[in-house]
Amino acid sequence: MPPSPRLALALLALTGLAACAAEPDLGRPFGADARDARQGLAAAAERGPVRLVVLDPPSSFGVGSAAEATAARLAAEGVSGRTVRFAADATVPEPHLVLAFGMPPGTEPASLCGGTAPAGMGVLPQRLTAVWCDGPRAVADVSGTAGGTTPADAERLVWRATSRLFPDDYEDSYGWNLFGDRLRVGLGGSFGF
Repeated sequence: MPPSPRLALALLALTGLAACAAEPDLGRPFGADARDARQGLAAAAERGPVRLVVLDPPSSFGVGSAAEATAARLAAEGVSGRTVRFAADATVPEPHLVLAFGMPPGTEPASLCGGTAPAGMGVLPQRLTAVWCDGPRAVADVSGTAGGTTPADAERLVWRATSRLFPDDYEDSYGWNLFGDRLRVGLGGSFGF
């Protein structure tokens, strides 16, 4: 027996609402900073797992090493075009990624790299500052707030942040300018009276 038209319409509406889940509100790093972060990440990933520091993760991520593993998985999911493994116990300490939850707006990114930032007060658990660090220097950073308060919103915030922090460099690495300036394609014509 087919579902009633009302039930079918309700299911369609629920599917549409699920597809329109609120996106996190994230800033963008400057273009050069994001390019430097992507290049640094690529070099670090070739050596093995990339160090990850997670500060005050949401309780939905778990506790201790479970929270770090969840954050590492989500951070890696946000990096497109490259396989990256983040780990809190990576043997090479630099460069590294910091995911700091609950930091007050205006927290200096370099303080997160150097380990001198104030502890997240848990007041803003859905706020994230992601910083790519080279020693105590912040190469690039992204800050933002989750689109909602569910565990899925916190997860989306992490992978969206790393997607912004390490944008795909397809064109620079292996893309559109494959033949350099030696090949030009044009379209021309004339029309006259």
